[in-house]
Amino acid sequence: MKLELKLEDKNFSTKEKVKPKTIKTLLKLRLKSLFKKTLTEKD
Repeated sequence: MKLELKLEDKNFSTKEKVKPKTIKTLLKLRLKSLFKKTLTEKD
């Protein structure tokens, strides 16, 4: 899971040429939704 995430994040930041702050925020949001997904899947 962790490895998968890292790869995704790398691709994401390469594709989107935005300010680091924006990337951080977007990544946080992505992590949140991913976390929610995992929680729902477990239930």
